Amino acid sequence: MNLKKLLVLPIFLILISSISIALAMWSETLKINVTVNTGEVDAEIVRAYVDDDIPPPTIKPDYNGTPNAWPNCTDFNYTGEGWVAVIKGDIDFEELDKDVAWAEAWTEDTDGDGDNDTAYVKIHNGYPGYMVWFSLEVDNVGTIPIFIDYYIVNSTTLTKEEIEENNLVFLDANGDCEPEVLIQLYNILGEQIDPGQGRESSWRIVVLQPASENSEYVISVKLVAVQWNESIYYGKK
Repeated sequence: MNLKKLLVLPIFLILISSISIALAMWSETLKINVTVNTGEVDAEIVRAYVDDDIPPPTIKPDYNGTPNAWPNCTDFNYTGEGWVAVIKGDIDFEELDKDVAWAEAWTEDTDGDGDNDTAYVKIHNGYPGYMVWFSLEVDNVGTIPIFIDYYIVNSTTLTKEEIEENNLVFLDANGDCEPEVLIQLYNILGEQIDPGQGRESSWRIVVLQPASENSEYVISVKLVAVQWNESIYYGKK
């Protein structure tokens, strides 16, 4: 009887050992590595141009109209670079056959990220009544859909609420409440731009009567692009 007990004990120990070895062989730690490549918000003004970039003596129709809206002094807000007023209205046109002025447009990378984000317009030999069309093309060169949330015109932020169709922006360089330049904006704010797509916008720029002789007025336009779901226009129709 004792011999049987002695034989059972080693067999039982061998069985337990085999189970332990099996459990050790079946046990494994799994490691999961997750890589996330984030997207990029990136918009660029790929082209800025005017319709009158050839110096005289080319003869072409010109503008000599009068805006039917005029800002009051209280409409202006000082921005440090120029006075800006946004007034609802329209402008009338009258064609002339004199052409002594011309304009140029260019873009710059003011943020240092390698993409041009600001466009400029300069009018040469301008005079009261001179009008030029200024156009810019904006592309989404990133990988995430974007909205253009704001324009910044001569250091003044303009929102969609301020810019409706036919709205006029008056620029008063010296702050005397007699603006020298008028811009009629055409809005692209609030439109989603998908990667690889773009938008184009053309604006009228008019030199007004208070403009001084032999003076230089440069208009700057900067666009602020925002990730689509962070935009103030996200979810709005």
